[in-house]
Amino acid sequence: MTYEEYLKKREIMVEENSNLVGNVLNSKEMAVDKLLKSLKAELFDQEDEETLYKMNLLKNRKLWGSSLYSFIKEVPKGSDLHVHATALLPAHRLIDFVSSRADLVVDINDCHIYHIDEQCYDKACCCNLSQALENGLITREYVEKKWTLLGRAHNESVWEYFENLLGLFESIEYSEDTLFDYYVTAFEYYLENNTFHIEVHAVFSEDFDRSLVLARVIKRAYHEVKKRRNELVVSIICSGLKYLGADIEIPELYLKNALRLRETIFDDFDKDNVYPFIIGFDLLNEEDKSIPLKELAPMLLKYRNEYPEFNLYIHCGESLNAQVDNLIDAYLLGSTRVGHGMNLYRYPKLLAAFADKEICLEACPISNQTLRFVKDLRLHPLAEYIKRGVTVSLCSDDPVCQEHETLTDDFFAVTVCLDLDLSDIKQLCINSIMYSGLDRAQKSQLSLAWKKAWDEFIDFKYNADFV
Repeated sequence: MTYEEYLKKREIMVEENSNLVGNVLNSKEMAVDKLLKSLKAELFDQEDEETLYKMNLLKNRKLWGSSLYSFIKEVPKGSDLHVHATALLPAHRLIDFVSSRADLVVDINDCHIYHIDEQCYDKACCCNLSQALENGLITREYVEKKWTLLGRAHNESVWEYFENLLGLFESIEYSEDTLFDYYVTAFEYYLENNTFHIEVHAVFSEDFDRSLVLARVIKRAYHEVKKRRNELVVSIICSGLKYLGADIEIPELYLKNALRLRETIFDDFDKDNVYPFIIGFDLLNEEDKSIPLKELAPMLLKYRNEYPEFNLYIHCGESLNAQVDNLIDAYLLGSTRVGHGMNLYRYPKLLAAFADKEICLEACPISNQTLRFVKDLRLHPLAEYIKRGVTVSLCSDDPVCQEHETLTDDFFAVTVCLDLDLSDIKQLCINSIMYSGLDRAQKSQLSLAWKKAWDEFIDFKYNADFV
C-alpha cells in the first residue's frame, strides 16, 4: 500500500465513523424531535385513532395534507434498498408521465398501458391518457384506482390482483426511449423526495442480450440525472424468479445472466473511479408459491463459493405460513440483506444471529400491510427488531400500486403506528446507506451528501420553529 492509498482509505474510514449514530441527537435535533412529537400529537387530535392506525394512505387523502406528513416528506431519507424496476413512480406521478407521452396509450376500460407500436391492443378502446382525461373518458381518480390496490374487490385474492396490476405497466419497457425517459423521471422524483440512492431490483429477461439492453438504459438514465445532481447513486440487484413448478435451471439462468452483466457493465460516470453497477442477486415471488430456498441451496452455494464477492439479497420471511423457514436458509447461504424478513420473530436464536452479524432487514411496512401480512401496523415487528439490535432499513417495495409518495409513506406510517422518534428515523436513514451494496468509497461520498442534507433539514426546522 502506498502512502497515497493509505490516506485515501483513512479518509473513507474517518467519514464512516464520524457521528453517524442515529440515537445520538444534538441540541438542535432534540428540539426538532420535540416538534415531531407535537406534530404527531396534533395529528391524533384531528384523526380517529382506529382509522389512523389502519394507515390506508392511498384512501385517506386527508393525511397527505397534514403537517406531520409534510415534515416526513422533507426528511433526507438516504437510500431505498428494496424497490422493483418499473414500480418506482407512485400512481399519481405515473399518470403525469404516461399523459406526457405521445408513444403511450391506455385502455380506457382497465387502464392497461400500451406502446403505440405494439400489435396486441384494441385500438378502439385505447387512446392517449392526456386526451382521455381532457375529454372526460376517464378521471384521474379512476386511473389511480385501476393502478393501485384500491381497485381490489373485497373477495379478490390480494396477491393475484397485485401481480395482475404489475402487468399493466410492462409496456413501459417496450421502447428504449420510453424506458429511458421513465427512469429519468423516476430518479428525479426520488431526489425531489430527498432520497439519494436507489437499489433497483430488476427482473430483466432470460435472454442475456435483452437484459444487457435494459441494464444499459437504466445506467444511461442514471448518468443523465447525475450530470445535474451528482449526489445520486443508482445500483442494480438482478432478480430471478423462484415460482413453484419452475425448473431450477430458470433461477440459475437468471443468476448466470446477473454474473455476466456484472462483468460487462459498470458505473463509470467518474472515469477515474469505476464501481460495480450490478451489485448482487435476488430471488423473488410470493413466498408461499415459491421453490423453498433449501431446494435451491446446492445451486446457490456453488455460485457463492465461486463468486464470494457477489452478494445475495434474498426475499424471504414474508409469509403467513408458520412452516415456511426460508429465513434459516437465507442466513446459511450468507444473504447480505434480507427482503422483508417479517417472520424473524419466529426464530429467537436466528434473530440473535441476524443482530450479531448485522444482516440488514429491508423492511417494507406499507407493502406488508397492503398485501395483508399485517392488518394493523402497530403489530408490525419492526420496532421490536430495532429494540433487539437487528439492523433495519426502511424500503418501499412497489410504490406504483401501494404508496402515495415513495418512502415518505413508510416513514410516516412507522412514525405514527410504531411511535418512532427522530433518533429512530435518523438511524433508519443511516442504515440505508451503511448497509447498502455500494463500494466503501461510494458509501463515504453518499454519507457526506446525506449528512449535509440532514444538517440543513435540522437547521431549517430549528430556525423556522425555535428562533
